[in-house]
Amino acid sequence: MIILALISLRFNSSVMQTSSADFENKVYLTSFSIADNLIEEIKSKSFDQHTINFPTTNPASLTPPDSLRPEPGEVKPYYNDVDDYNGYQDTTAAPYFEKYYISCKVEYVTSSNPDVASPVQTFYKKVTVTVKSDYLSNPVSISAIYTLK
Repeated sequence: MIILALISLRFNSSVMQTSSADFENKVYLTSFSIADNLIEEIKSKSFDQHTINFPTTNPASLTPPDSLRPEPGEVKPYYNDVDDYNGYQDTTAAPYFEKYYISCKVEYVTSSNPDVASPVQTFYKKVTVTVKSDYLSNPVSISAIYTLK
């Protein structure tokens, strides 16, 4: 009888661990999907406020690095360029009632060193979307580089 009880307890523990891992995998997949959807949305926007109507060959004419944010009065979903998403934060719920926290960072980078923020305007903007959840061990981050060239 004791052996049967121990086997039953061990079986129940295994089932619970598998269910927990399955749920965490679903949360990770949902997080990647949320991040990817925002990256795709940003991809549809103009590179910079100053290039919506006319392209430029002078990076100094682009928005300065310390001004990468929505212009006064601009709110999502009416953002019109990539850097409007800098500092963007939102929360969303998903099918299993878990809540996701979304944040976005936009910075200039160079083609030779895309992992380091540039202190001056360049023709490359790196967008990093991070999604967190109370059910994730680690946040999910996806980055993309947008270029005017």
